[in-house]
Amino acid sequence: MTEFLMMGLLPDISRTLSITIPEAGHLISIYALGVVIGAPIMVGLAGHYPPKKVLIGLMLMVFVFNGLFAVTPNYALLLTARFLAGLPHGAFFGIGAVVASRLAAPGRGGAFRSGYVRRFNCCQYHRRSFGYFYWP
Repeated sequence: MTEFLMMGLLPDISRTLSITIPEAGHLISIYALGVVIGAPIMVGLAGHYPPKKVLIGLMLMVFVFNGLFAVTPNYALLLTARFLAGLPHGAFFGIGAVVASRLAAPGRGGAFRSGYVRRFNCCQYHRRSFGYFYWP
């Protein structure tokens, strides 16, 4: 659950946790902090491994930390889970763009990268729409 879904759920989250909407908004900010801190660290650590394995590992991290967020019972642990979920986010985008350009025919790397970003944005839109209906 990235920042896009969280924005629409702030009133529900604040009501469920008995916190203010600005406090619930910190869940978005802490995720962004995780992205900023995690991207260079993850890319630096991933340089010695094949991109496919790195992308799979980053997705596993996203899955685990978002799963932790889904079952965490209090605000402090939610902040921790959101920070951890943000760590692999930027690295996944960067490495994914590099892999997309490598898969392209010569001279078509830019088209593949733009397709990668376009498809991701479409997925974000649809996931956000579905995510709102699944919040308890």
